[in-house]
Amino acid sequence: MMRILLAVVVLVFPAGASIAGVFPPFEKADAAPMTFWASQPVKPGQTVMLLGANYAADSVVRAARLSDGDPGSPLDPVIPAVGFAKIKPLQVAGTVLQFLLPASGQEGVYTYAVQAGSRMSPVGLLNAPDPWFVQGDCGETASPGGWVGVFGLCIAIPGGPASRVALVADGKMVAVLTARPEGGTRYGQYFDVPADVPLGTYTLFVYNGHGGPVAWVRYSGYANDPIPTFTVAPKPVWPAAVFAVAQETGATDDDKIAGAVARASANGAGIIALPAGVLKLTRSVSLPNQTVLRGAGLKNSILEWTVDPTDAGGKPLPLIRGAEIPRQAGGGRASFSLEDLSLIAAPSLGACIVERTATAVPAHFRRVLFRAPQQKNENEARPAIQLQNTRNLEISGCDIDGFTCVAVDYASGSYLRITDNTLRWRGATLLLHRDHHNILFERNHLVMAGTFTGNGYTPQQNPNPGLWYDGFDSSNVRDLYYTNNTSTREETEPPHPCIGITFDGNSAAYWGKIAAVNGTRLTLASPTNDGDRYGHPPCQPGAFVRIVAGRGVGQWRYLTTRKTARVTEIEVDRPWDVEPDATSWLAINSFQGRTLFVRNDFGNEPCLQTYFGSHDVIWAENKIGVPGQRVTMPVWVGPIAGGMESGWHYQVLDNQVSQLGADMTTVIANFGPTPDGYTGPITGGHIYRDNRAVEPGARFVIHPASRTDGLLVEDNQGLSDLHLEGARDTQGLIRGNTDSAGSRLEPARPAGLEIVVAK
Repeated sequence: MMRILLAVVVLVFPAGASIAGVFPPFEKADAAPMTFWASQPVKPGQTVMLLGANYAADSVVRAARLSDGDPGSPLDPVIPAVGFAKIKPLQVAGTVLQFLLPASGQEGVYTYAVQAGSRMSPVGLLNAPDPWFVQGDCGETASPGGWVGVFGLCIAIPGGPASRVALVADGKMVAVLTARPEGGTRYGQYFDVPADVPLGTYTLFVYNGHGGPVAWVRYSGYANDPIPTFTVAPKPVWPAAVFAVAQETGATDDDKIAGAVARASANGAGIIALPAGVLKLTRSVSLPNQTVLRGAGLKNSILEWTVDPTDAGGKPLPLIRGAEIPRQAGGGRASFSLEDLSLIAAPSLGACIVERTATAVPAHFRRVLFRAPQQKNENEARPAIQLQNTRNLEISGCDIDGFTCVAVDYASGSYLRITDNTLRWRGATLLLHRDHHNILFERNHLVMAGTFTGNGYTPQQNPNPGLWYDGFDSSNVRDLYYTNNTSTREETEPPHPCIGITFDGNSAAYWGKIAAVNGTRLTLASPTNDGDRYGHPPCQPGAFVRIVAGRGVGQWRYLTTRKTARVTEIEVDRPWDVEPDATSWLAINSFQGRTLFVRNDFGNEPCLQTYFGSHDVIWAENKIGVPGQRVTMPVWVGPIAGGMESGWHYQVLDNQVSQLGADMTTVIANFGPTPDGYTGPITGGHIYRDNRAVEPGARFVIHPASRTDGLLVEDNQGLSDLHLEGARDTQGLIRGNTDSAGSRLEPARPAGLEIVVAK
């Protein structure tokens, strides 16, 4: 048996290693505690939720705040001396352990470990950065003199030193970047890249200003495949020759535009310059590769279509799109940019105003007015901007007016940055329908035009107008940073309760037992589901594989298997910390999560709905409240066709509730059968903390659900009610909440509940 040092522990870290797993040698037996997930961010005096294995009734936590001295570098072997405090948990219930972080001191990075008898878990970091995804000024890459953004949990700790990013190559630290002083949040920060940073592929480490050398965390992302590095590459330089439309001698405005496009194409592309004034068009414009269509100002140069362009067969065409690239030249369509002009569609829009498809060459739409007609209903409406099979696009400073403003539909769209725009919409602000990831949606002003009935849709046609974050056709969708946006409406009557933000489209491959485990290979007790009627497999590589009950519950991995229909053998990306066995239940779903909704003013979103998401959803620091309508904020979990959606790691933190208030709830829906013999949890890791009603009339209610493996409702202010009657078979903790009068809220606690009410 090892001897645990109770006062001062010297932590010895290999160069560049995380603190996790390098505590003085612990007894790595089956009975040793193991933590799979720790809730963060957590402030001093708040509760930490741990989800793991082998927690015992006599478990204690060893925790210590790391010093905020010189961070050195991720390769620096300087070791701190850490004094560990012994903390008795507030709750230990099987796979859930909750303990109180000491109230003294400022926010910072902590180490922690769980001791059960003589056995000690590996040490973990708390409040250290957890970077989910990274984007550069060119999308997938950053350029010298450009920037890199890092997004996830605890990327910064407000009020402390600035966050940093280290670029490491060949075992050497090449550069350290410091976060911009403004424009970031706890969940996302931007770092300017010096112009002299060498080009290359780097391992990227993140430091949030606290914890010293051991608190650097390596970025290791995932989409459908691992993303272990980040690249600094030259910014594409496009041809700069100018082709002025005003110099063309064509008989019509169509001819003049076509003449400038032809000259640009013949001369290797460049800038097609529009004059001030209105040009009347009837044809589609196909721009050459690496061409900028530039006007004399957003409202000065106007392209106005008097009819919808069509092809020879009468099929509607986009008003503007990239020219087709021959197969021998790589195929796809041209990448083009738009600047300083207005695009006005004809009264009926047959396709879309602008289509960008089949290209990854970085481009931008800046200071462009898009005006689509007010079409009769959702079935007839076409988007202002249509994106398909495309990456690396910036849309900024634009004025977009359409039934749907931006649609990533029918195919993938990733590494998108949509910022500082006005979106005047009737059906959707942003449609994210299939196979998308790494999207920044910042500082946009969203205005719902017209009226609910006048816009021509019903809840039956379009159940949730607004933002759709969807994973249809078995696709994985993840990594959205939605921050500092505001929403309003033109109508004066209360908004329909279905308007807002929703998830949808998640698919399932399996919910059942495990027959055998061999490292990363699992043999399932029965075959996975069939494909759908369109021939799509039930899940794609990168899907979510989670142990939902039995041995090892709470662990997750990524699916690497490519064939997923009717198979009994699957492969995951790494071995299990606690290997599952015949008691374990497994759920395989398309990945839908890793979303960050931060610091938004949701003035026109009466529905904020996580509809059958899978993992890691954050609603933090938002203003929640709609004039004339209560807000519903449900997270949906439960059986769906052929599987289970479990919605783990759902956190609602530091939000203001105003107007008529909000209902925050977990809905366990039954849209599919539950396997015989399944009695385990449906969801886990749900946290409601520091939310507060800020107006007297705001009725703020929380409804926890049953069968939740880890619930925390803490320090919410002005709660009108906390309904625990539906929270049976839930392992949870209620602490520090107040009612509308500022008094401690003592919720009714029906007999038989396993929920702890603590001071």
